[in-house]
Parts: sequence; structure tokens; C-alpha cells
Amino acid sequence: MARTASIADTSTRKPNPVAPDPAAGCVNLVLRTLAAANGNRVIMRTGQVPIMLVAGHERTLARDPLSAHAMRQLAKSLLPAAELRALDEIGETKYELPAQTGLPLEDFNVTALDADRVLVIEIARHATPDEDAVPEDAFTEPLSVTRPRSANVAGVAERVASGLRIDAEAVRALADLDLRKQVAVGRVDRVHLGIVAA
Repeated sequence: MARTASIADTSTRKPNPVAPDPAAGCVNLVLRTLAAANGNRVIMRTGQVPIMLVAGHERTLARDPLSAHAMRQLAKSLLPAAELRALDEIGETKYELPAQTGLPLEDFNVTALDADRVLVIEIARHATPDEDAVPEDAFTEPLSVTRPRSANVAGVAERVASGLRIDAEAVRALADLDLRKQVAVGRVDRVHLGIVAA
């Protein structure tokens, strides 16, 4: 006789805790290792040991080669659904990872290539030098804009005619009362075609 499930059976069971995604933990570790070693890129390939390039030198990141299943799990952890579809349909995709917690000056780009059942994933690191980083307090303090004020009346902006810059003069006939110098007149320059013998 089959036993029927009751509400009591479901209320006494504890829900299974969600197991952490080992591929996501691996991706996080790879990104932190790449940043800590000041590396350029990590290359992971089906059937091979993952390597990290640091200043032109290769460093292995594991002892065992990566299986096809492990590579697919890494791709799922690194790429959103649209890029995974592109990888399946076209065979390659590129994606810029969002900002990583704890790595504020690091940018990572992922390139994935799937050819003949061999998946290759490359994570390239682009670090922002400290001197190029925008300080965090730059966004917290309001910017104050000061405009030039008139020397005559406090609180009134200085009037500048449109089209003029500071210390510019107006261009019109009355600016210089010598009108003869301002009138356009037709003129022909003389051309001497004679050649002086040497």
C-alpha cells in the first residue's frame, strides 16, 4: 500500500541549504589571484592546465587539466545568458565583467571560444593605476560655480557682449571713427615680370 504524503511530513523536514557554486568560487579566486600577482591574463582550455601570464611568463594555476564539464561550469559562472547563447550559436563571445567586490581598480574582460568541442576561456585584466583613479571624495563634495561679478554692484554678474571674449573689442564702423581706413576698395597690385640677369 502506498503511503500518502501529509502536511506533517513536509513541516518537520528542514530545507536543504543551497550549496555554494564551486565554479563561482573558482572564478572569484582566479580574479583575485590575477590581481594580486599583477598578471595580464588567465587562459583556461579544455584538457589543459590553466595558466596565468605575468610579465610574459607563464604560471600554472592547477595541477590537473580542466575537464569539459568544468570548463562549461566556468563559462556559466563568467558569462550571462545572452553571451552563453552567442557562444553556443556562433562559437565565440566577449564580455566585460561587472565591477568586482574588493577589486575597485580592476577591470576584467572575458573572451570565450568553442571550437571542435574544445572550450577556451581567456580572462584579461586591465588595472587602473592609482594616480588615474578618481578619489571617492570627488563625488561627495558639491561643486561650487563662481561667476564673475560686476565691480559696481554687488550680486550682479559682469555684462559681456555676446560674441566677445575678455579684453575683446567690438567690430563695427563706429569703433574707430576713421572711416576711410575701414571702407573696402578695389585694388590691383603691380606685378613685375622682369628677370634680372646674373
